[in-house]
Amino acid sequence: MVESFNYCYICSSSGIDCCNTPHQIIISINEAIKMHKETGLNYSEFVAFVNLGIVQYEDAFKDLLPNGKALAMKRCLKGSCYFCTDNGCTISQIRPIICRVFPVWYDQDIYKSNNSLILFIEERDCLIRKKMQEFVNFEDACKFVGTTEENLKNYFKDFIHEMELFRTYEHLFDTLDINSAFKKIEEELLNQNLIHVDTIMEKVVLQIK
Repeated sequence: MVESFNYCYICSSSGIDCCNTPHQIIISINEAIKMHKETGLNYSEFVAFVNLGIVQYEDAFKDLLPNGKALAMKRCLKGSCYFCTDNGCTISQIRPIICRVFPVWYDQDIYKSNNSLILFIEERDCLIRKKMQEFVNFEDACKFVGTTEENLKNYFKDFIHEMELFRTYEHLFDTLDINSAFKKIEEELLNQNLIHVDTIMEKVVLQIK
């Protein structure tokens, strides 16, 4: 067993940058809406509609995003996430689920069993990778991230649901610019009472405290 120690918090607070990754930092529609409302930024300033790389698609997203496209964070000049600065993440309280669960991902069988999680660490500078030269057990890994296995599973359930919502509106991003697509989506979701970012993010914040 290991001590409960949130290495991810240390990194995000000190500017160590796992946000500078070759993979896309995928976000959901609701997460983007929340960031837009909290920061006052136009969607086009921080969101991009992207094609996933072959490795990222095959390893993690071919079931969730069968068309190989997604919404992702834009990058700054040094290649990091738009919101990553020398002082750390500027949206830490509302950062996307995919940031909160890194470096953990779920096994594809979670679609059927909802009980299979795996470590997925590529970045050499990751403190968790340095600490855990060999995988010990998942409980220890969760302690390094500063959460619990139950919370991680809840994050992934929310993420899967959010990707289903994205697939519903994916066609809009193929035909409209980012700002116009989100404007239309917001109108439709409000009419259907499906915008629930405050509820989602409040739950996420509670889970990580």
